[in-house]
Amino acid sequence: MTIQHINPPELLSFPGLTQVVVAQGRKTVYIAGQVSCDKEYNVIGEGDYFTQFCNALQNVRLAVEAAGGRPDQIVSSTVHVAAQSPEMLQGLTDAWAVALDGKPFPAHAYSLIQVGLAGKVLVEISAIALLD
Repeated sequence: MTIQHINPPELLSFPGLTQVVVAQGRKTVYIAGQVSCDKEYNVIGEGDYFTQFCNALQNVRLAVEAAGGRPDQIVSSTVHVAAQSPEMLQGLTDAWAVALDGKPFPAHAYSLIQVGLAGKVLVEISAIALLD
């Protein structure tokens, strides 16, 4: 399996984002939208974007690991948020940097979309991974 990250100099660049990902592998994993909830759907981090981003990313990690993969094999994700604000952007930026036990979540291509989310959920992240 190979994953190539490309950030053309003409496009926006910042930690955690790769503008283009080229991947070759044998198994594609599609991860459903993960939120900051436990398995009984109790929201973790009510009203706190940073906590919800961290927990959603940890749930994405659990999902890719259940399929036999690793977070660095995630090539794309869609990040859904309840609202766009400076607090949301700061929470996202801070969470990317420490979401995996104090280490950064691997850079990959992602889109950020504002949507209506259920209840007290502020964040939902779906992902695609490519495994060997």
